[in-house]
Amino acid sequence: MDGAMYRAVLRDNLLPSARKLKMGRGWVFQHDNDPKHRAKATKEWLKKNHIKVMEWPSQSPDLNPIKNLWSGKMDGAMYRAVLRDNLLPSARKLKMGRGWVFQHDNDPKHTAKATKEWLKKNHIKVMEWPSQSPDLNPIKNLWR
Repeated sequence: MDGAMYRAVLRDNLLPSARKLKMGRGWVFQHDNDPKHRAKATKEWLKKNHIKVMEWPSQSPDLNPIKNLWSGKMDGAMYRAVLRDNLLPSARKLKMGRGWVFQHDNDPKHTAKATKEWLKKNHIKVMEWPSQSPDLNPIKNLWR
């Protein structure tokens, strides 16, 4: 995939999804440091479409560096600790207020009663996720 195709995927998938979810402009998009993501044309396209981008450290090994912060099996308590120690400070630092929506899949630790209660207590809106969703990133299946 080249930069033009990446921008087409964003245009055809990201923008319609954000509109359908009525997210307004208070959300932040996340992608990694792949050259097509950092290309001048992509940055200009994102800016033109009023899309804020979460910055990743230049040496981030992948799209989710948080998963590299623990050893062993993650359980619900550890997941909530990661949210407490990373999600909340990031949202404050980005000055996102309360107009943003958090996304995670239906992993049991994400859907546990204690996690749902923690998210509600912390006023975090969660994107609805289909119960049989095979993957958090269906866009990757759009090309070969």
